[in-house]
Amino acid sequence: IFLGRFEVSPQVICAPTDSRAKPNWHTLTFQNSKTRGAVLACFELFYADKFNKDEIPLMPAKKDVDSRFEVPGELRPKFEDFAVQ
Repeated sequence: IFLGRFEVSPQVICAPTDSRAKPNWHTLTFQNSKTRGAVLACFELFYADKFNKDEIPLMPAKKDVDSRFEVPGELRPKFEDFAVQ
């Protein structure tokens, strides 16, 4: 069963000074080219060899709940308060 696909291009990170990927909306596409919904995500590929293996970012710290990771603050959506009258 084919449910659809997200086509994305990852950002390649070769050095710690390279800019990091920013979240973007990626559309879900079906076989007949129709689209339904989207996902907000960013994708990064880290180049690692024996010289820069220690420069790869560590996994986020686990929260108290098993199998959950904290989303880094720079990736969390920014919300604004507003009032409806």
